Amino acid sequence: MSVTAKAIADFIGLPLSKKANVDISSVCTLGHLQSNCLTFLSIPTEARIAAIGARDDILVLVPEDTTISYPFLHIKCVNPRLFLSRVVAEFFYPSTLHEVSENSIIHPSAKIGNNVHIGHFTIIAENVVIGDDTYIGNNVEIFRNVKIGKHCHIKSQGVIGQQGFGFEKDEFQNYQRLPHIGSVILKDFIELGVHSTIAAGTIYPTHIGSYTKIDDHAHIGHNCQIGENNIIAGGVVVSGSITTKNHVWFGPNSSMMQGLTFNEGSIIGVGAVMYTNAKADTSYSARPALPVMKPRDN
Repeated sequence: MSVTAKAIADFIGLPLSKKANVDISSVCTLGHLQSNCLTFLSIPTEARIAAIGARDDILVLVPEDTTISYPFLHIKCVNPRLFLSRVVAEFFYPSTLHEVSENSIIHPSAKIGNNVHIGHFTIIAENVVIGDDTYIGNNVEIFRNVKIGKHCHIKSQGVIGQQGFGFEKDEFQNYQRLPHIGSVILKDFIELGVHSTIAAGTIYPTHIGSYTKIDDHAHIGHNCQIGENNIIAGGVVVSGSITTKNHVWFGPNSSMMQGLTFNEGSIIGVGAVMYTNAKADTSYSARPALPVMKPRDN
């Protein structure tokens, strides 16, 4: 696809640095510049500006800083990376499908909103509610009474609302399953990655706040109350009954003991194992890997 630099400027609502009749047909990084491409510059060092040079055959989104003179065709904006993502979504990313696969199994009691996509071999149980403009991928299983909001993106192989990991010993000291009847509530603009799971609450719903993004191979345990705008990276294990406030960040492969609270703005580093509550605006990190022996000579 090709779009003019002026059309991009009009879409953003900001002016071009100069008049230019150039078509933009691809997106590239600063290290792989090519003619007719769109790129962005978040940190405008002298070396990076010199490397681009005085080119009018590309378009660069740059920070809104009037003290810097850029010799190339550009658009000044508050957040170049954010504006790049919006331009790519508008002009260079395929439109999301809005169709329901004939191979999916949807219970008659489920309520499906407008412009919802449901992929192949997905199973949607009774009394599920899915909001408008939500995308459900292939081979997803959504258990009964789950509520999913608007503009959510559930990638393939996700599982929402399965029985949580809860057991109690009987009089013979054998573990018996505790039925989980609380289900799951996902608010709006949530993303759930491939092979990620969200367990049903025991009595009340497991809750995921709006704009929270969950990466691939992550697990959210039963009864969790996850706030808004959380980032839960790949391989994270959030054990049961955890509460997070807004803007909490969990690094890849971090693990959380059940029942903890993670206050607003806390950051859990890669591979960290948390046994205590996290303070607001505080970072926690695991010990970095250390060399323990020299490699053998082969």
